[in-house]
Amino acid sequence: MIQRYFFIPSIDVTLSEEWRLSAGQFTDDSGKTIERFQSVGKKGYYNLFINGVIQAGGLFDVSKDALYIKRTGTTILAGTPIIIESIKIKAYIV
Repeated sequence: MIQRYFFIPSIDVTLSEEWRLSAGQFTDDSGKTIERFQSVGKKGYYNLFINGVIQAGGLFDVSKDALYIKRTGTTILAGTPIIIESIKIKAYIV
């Protein structure tokens, strides 16, 4: 199962320290504000895209309640799309 979550900051954000974005700041594919990110468990993973570019896995963490982007010293400009893609893998035995 794949879910995508979207956020666009209204101000420039300098990553001089870890940045926390609560799940409630994101919308889903239908444009509805979410309460939590889908849990992917041990058989899934999250991708983070900033301005359409996939980010290295070590740059961020996702909990059910928030996205944490680690300190890099770079700046995310206002209006830059931030997208989380959660992928939960289920195996079916036929």
